[in-house]
Amino acid sequence: MSATGETDGAFATVNRNVFMPWQATDIIDKLVDLWGEPESRIQARLSSNLDQLLK
Repeated sequence: MSATGETDGAFATVNRNVFMPWQATDIIDKLVDLWGEPESRIQARLSSNLDQLLK
């Protein structure tokens, strides 16, 4: 399953580089640790967020 989410664009950085929306899936492992949820649930949440944004 592929998921795309939303980032804070120019307000979020990784190694001094702007974190872009299409990179949201790059932090799924971190979200697993932070939220204490399985990867599949986080991917579903990111996918749902994208669906809501595109409505």
